[in-house]
Amino acid sequence: MRSRFVAIAITVAGTVAGYGFAFLGGTSAIAYLSVQKLIWGVVWSCLSVSFLWLTMHFLILAILEIQEFSGTCFRGANLTNAVFEPGLREKANN
Repeated sequence: MRSRFVAIAITVAGTVAGYGFAFLGGTSAIAYLSVQKLIWGVVWSCLSVSFLWLTMHFLILAILEIQEFSGTCFRGANLTNAVFEPGLREKANN
């Protein structure tokens, strides 16, 4: 359980850091483009767009990790005589 929590924390930290760098790159691109330094403006724009893509990738990864973490884990449990009550989906289908 602890390693899953650490994985989620690292993924969320990567998301926040990526967004912060994308914001820095975007503002730098605007600053360079506003003074007609086109090469540096385009370079910072490309960096900003690539880090926005990475941010979205990490955000999706964080959401998937959180969804996987919130599930019930029966690893190593003896479920030989276990009786489970129907879940919400089964109740809705009846």
